[in-house]
This record gives sequence, C-alpha cells and structure tokens, in this order.
Amino acid sequence: MDFQHWRKVARCNGVPDAVYLSRIQNNWEYERAATEPLQDKRVSNIFNQKEREIMRNNGISLIAASRRYKSGRFTKEEAIRRPIRGRKVTE
Repeated sequence: MDFQHWRKVARCNGVPDAVYLSRIQNNWEYERAATEPLQDKRVSNIFNQKEREIMRNNGISLIAASRRYKSGRFTKEEAIRRPIRGRKVTE
C-alpha cells in the first residue's frame, strides 16, 4: 500500500492532510500516520488545583507542564516540579 492509499484512510479517520503529511515528514509509517488519533489539545483536565498551585509556585506554566507530561518523557510529578532551564524549585 502506498502514500495515496493511506492518505485516503487518514481522511476517513479525520486526520487532516496537513497532519498526515507532517507525520510522514517526521518519518512515521504510512499506516500509523493515517490511523493514530489526533492529540487532545485540551489541557484543562490534566492537573488538579493543588498541582496547578505547585506549578505556579515553581514558575512552570500550565502549557509547559502539559507538554512535558504529554510527551511521555516526564511523570506528572516531574512535569510540575522539575525546574525549567535552571530555575530554582520549591517544594
């Protein structure tokens, strides 16, 4: 199966052409690029109020913590506590 076939599959799965093409350019396999769901961009439900307070105290924005956590490279705890580029963190 080829690029055009999977492009049609992507459209049927609600994956926009721009996203499909970007995924291919980032070396994704055609099938994965066409079938993997879009990322949920909502960040409002990831962290509770206490975690948001910890982020604020540590100078970490909601967007930064969300990106860290969604990337899979950080646990939730690390995402809200690990300093950003050398900033000092409180407990």
